[in-house]
Amino acid sequence: MRSQWIWHKNELTYCLYNKVMNRRREKNVKVLCCWQLPQVCPSVKFMRYFELAKTTEIRIRANGTVSVRVDDCPHYMYDFAGSVTLPAGRHVLLAEVYNPADLPCLFVEGEGCESGAEWISNCGNGKWIPCECGGFYDPARVPSCCTLPVRRVQPVACARAEAKNGSSGLLYDFGRELFAYPVIEGIRGSGELPVNYGESEDEALDPVHSELSDTFPVGDSPVYTANLTKAFRYIFVPQGENIPSFGSLSCNEEYYPVRTRAKFTSSDELLNKIYKTAEYTLELTSREFFLDGLKRDRWVWAGDTLQSEWMSLYSFFDCALIRNTLVALLGKDKFEQHINGIMDYSFYVIWGVWEYYRYTGDRRFVEEVYPRSLELYNFCKSRTNANGFMQKINNEWVFIDWADFSTDGELCAEQMLLYKATCAIAAMEELLGIATGAGRAREAETLREKIDKTFWTGEGYAHDTAGHPVTRYANIFAVLMGFCSQAQAKIILEKVLLNDSVLKIKTPYMKFYEMSALAELGRADKMLEIIKSYWGGMLAEGATSFWEEYDPAVKGAERYAMYGRLFGKSLCHSWGASPVYLLGRYLVGLRPEQDGYKTFVLRPFLDGKTYFEAELPAGEGSVQVTYRKGLLRVYSSAAPGRLELEGKEFFIEAGKAFELCLKD
Repeated sequence: MRSQWIWHKNELTYCLYNKVMNRRREKNVKVLCCWQLPQVCPSVKFMRYFELAKTTEIRIRANGTVSVRVDDCPHYMYDFAGSVTLPAGRHVLLAEVYNPADLPCLFVEGEGCESGAEWISNCGNGKWIPCECGGFYDPARVPSCCTLPVRRVQPVACARAEAKNGSSGLLYDFGRELFAYPVIEGIRGSGELPVNYGESEDEALDPVHSELSDTFPVGDSPVYTANLTKAFRYIFVPQGENIPSFGSLSCNEEYYPVRTRAKFTSSDELLNKIYKTAEYTLELTSREFFLDGLKRDRWVWAGDTLQSEWMSLYSFFDCALIRNTLVALLGKDKFEQHINGIMDYSFYVIWGVWEYYRYTGDRRFVEEVYPRSLELYNFCKSRTNANGFMQKINNEWVFIDWADFSTDGELCAEQMLLYKATCAIAAMEELLGIATGAGRAREAETLREKIDKTFWTGEGYAHDTAGHPVTRYANIFAVLMGFCSQAQAKIILEKVLLNDSVLKIKTPYMKFYEMSALAELGRADKMLEIIKSYWGGMLAEGATSFWEEYDPAVKGAERYAMYGRLFGKSLCHSWGASPVYLLGRYLVGLRPEQDGYKTFVLRPFLDGKTYFEAELPAGEGSVQVTYRKGLLRVYSSAAPGRLELEGKEFFIEAGKAFELCLKD
């Protein structure tokens, strides 16, 4: 057995979360996270009972100050450094590690006492639980110092260019969005070499208004690198008098080693390019956690996380990344504000926990995070008004979307999210055999009836109780949550979703839900049309990853502006990657039927025009679907399932190809 670093449950996640959330820079100014972060426990006790076959030297090291006690010795060996030699027989070793600045963790070597999953730990509360470990076998490299791998990337083009401030220099184009830092070799001269970054050419050539820049001092080193990874496609380096010269410029690209488990290709080349770009966008924003965008925030936001979770489940199926992000967002301290300070985002986290279980069947994870999910839910409930509805308190943030509408008072969309969170908590309690589950389900139904009575207008669900016009948001949720009746759903489709007079959605964030609702209501054709026009529109603008916001009517450099800043918009944003999910769930048509893909259901959209070949992850296996003119072929390596097509059902046996002749 190999020794490895061990730590208290979830503490490495909290440690990395704090580091990630405090890496944000704008023009080299540190931007601090604006909400509560879970703090790493500074003192952790580790213990193991073990039996030695012979006299053995036990070597102990820790990330921090460590005190050690062996067997029934009444005293610790304080500030311990080194090893102890123990005779054959049964022993118990207790080590307490203190580190107020980083992750307290332990590394023990010695045959029969190696640090690993056999150890237990507690954070001073007396509750001993199994330690965590994750393959960190190098005693000289503590887990909290782990970094993502990098690879060298060369520019695809370099040309002379004029910047907007009048300077002349070299513009390097790397051909695609990167998360990287430059490597500059052979700097000569004196002073500092300025470097300007841009996701677009316009941004790189505007040193005054661009979001990111660096200066490299001239010194004795032949190679210079930036300290922090940044998002960009272009780099502009001015040349001229009093500016150092240099030999070459390349980049070290930081990447998360995803394992893509999905394949998709179709007869529509635009759709293929959209899918690949969406997949690349998700890959870029999948790091230690799901991040929102790479250039500006680089933070973990719950609204982005839920969508990234679904996208990952239809591409990478990266369970560890999903779990880590949810654990980080739930934290461990008393809830005194909403997740990310946003009311709707608290509900998305609870929803995300249950969705993770639906796709993975990971009951152990639900057991672990249910107490925190319930605490979060109870915090939300404690803030309901006399009507039992959620509304803004003390100017807290109610987001829903970047749009021009009122967020004061009782918003229907927020009540529907409360309903969904109630359903999710009830489902967790039923799964875990908790007695309150049945009552919670009745509570959800009572809330649903109250929302329906309060907000339904006959032409859709009202935006709020203050008489504002119907908006798309609550009506989209009503469809996706199975909230409304079939008759209401038909009205929503005709009066809201297909009605151009209703406030339009301009962000990929809510386009995700809008496209899902259209497909759920039988309009996958409309979904495909909008995917090709909206996401295809970004490709026509030169996108190599999908954007935070996109309005086809806005042209020129203005299309990069957001938050009152000329280049404030992120051109690589996680919620832009939704075609990965939309095409997998609604064109290919795959979804779990029983939790954890014990069985699946397939409802493909077959229009006789868009032929495709796809393989999608389904638990430990996959489901392959091939649609050609006159033929549909399905093969599942995962589990049995059923195909629903034109009112008929067909059984799909695991490990056996199914073919159906079609009339196109």
